[in-house]
Amino acid sequence: MVVTSPPMEIPSVLRHKLGEDGATALTGLMESFWQGRIRELEDAAWRRTEDRLDRVEAALERLTEAQTRSEARLDRVEAVLERLTEAQTRTEARVDQLAEAQQRTEARLEQLAEAQQRTEARLEQLAEAQQRTEAQVSKLVGAIDTLRREVGKLSENIGAGLEGIAKITLPGYLERHLQIRMLGPLGEELQPMVVGPEGRELEIDLAGTGIQEGQTQMVVCEVKSRIYSDDVFRFQDRIEQMRPYLPERIVPVLFGHRIHPTAQEAAEPLGVLLVGSYQR
Repeated sequence: MVVTSPPMEIPSVLRHKLGEDGATALTGLMESFWQGRIRELEDAAWRRTEDRLDRVEAALERLTEAQTRSEARLDRVEAVLERLTEAQTRTEARVDQLAEAQQRTEARLEQLAEAQQRTEARLEQLAEAQQRTEAQVSKLVGAIDTLRREVGKLSENIGAGLEGIAKITLPGYLERHLQIRMLGPLGEELQPMVVGPEGRELEIDLAGTGIQEGQTQMVVCEVKSRIYSDDVFRFQDRIEQMRPYLPERIVPVLFGHRIHPTAQEAAEPLGVLLVGSYQR
């Protein structure tokens, strides 16, 4: 019996994925495998057949020598032929199993190709979703930048307005509570000031000169909307940086809309005066 290899057909989906060269290479590999396997089966069958025929020939020779032993020899030949037939049947069954396995392999490859297509489609969907997300993030960043600019403008407006309140109310407060009479035209006693050498200037929100018990005092004021303990410590650090450019007697003042209790606790040991816009 001559056993031939099953036709090697590559699924179209896999052929598309592998390309013609890849499909040709895979077909050649599969055909080589089957041809080698079939040659092994044929060689084994022929070897067993030749061996059996040799013994048949020996038996026939002995039949010519002894007729009385011929029947026994023929029985043995028939048994051998039966075993050969069974072996051939098993071989054919094995070949059928291999063919079925090949079909299952091809079906599995088709399933894998379909799964790959679904994966690629899903990746495309994810890429589109990523693009939409990036567009939304860009819009959000733009909105945040716009909000930051608006908040900055609002802070500047609030700061400018608060400085105006401090210019008007702080001189009267200092005179009533600390007996410091500020010098200068009414409403202009406190003005922004810059101290320090060129290139390393330090800005002061409001500063002015006053008289307290016959001694000149310089009021150095920083204006903030809300005053916390950290603001007090930072203001004190700035005063120390300005100290070489200020007169000996100064009155450090923090002026704001709201003053946190912790700021008051921090200010008292440092000698920093806290004044709220609501105080008179």
